Amino acid sequence: LNQDQGDLSLKLSTKVEHAIKQAVDWGVDPSQKDLVKAQNISHNYRGLHVLNFASSLMSKIKPGVLGSAKKVADQMDEAVKEAVESHRVPQTNKHIEAVRALSMQVRTQEREVERKLGKTQRGA
Repeated sequence: LNQDQGDLSLKLSTKVEHAIKQAVDWGVDPSQKDLVKAQNISHNYRGLHVLNFASSLMSKIKPGVLGSAKKVADQMDEAVKEAVESHRVPQTNKHIEAVRALSMQVRTQEREVERKLGKTQRGA
């Protein structure tokens, strides 16, 4: 996954969202099956954008530095929150679920650093 893919998925999501809004403005029923399908496509693109963003953050983790992984996990969680709350991406979206799992993995890394630093301080 790279930045170009993330940018493309965001552009595609935005275009689909715009097309849906135009259709609704023209009087198409939002529950019409093609609009529902388009919304699902938009959600997948938006979720993929969040996953690409989260993956790009992994390189910012400084091994052994307390707080580094937590900061990255917080940014991941914030991106998920925005997608879910602002763009109505379902929390069950496969990409959103993958980001949540990645965030949990990163938080586990943070706890490991905390434990190692705690042992070092107690042993000193």
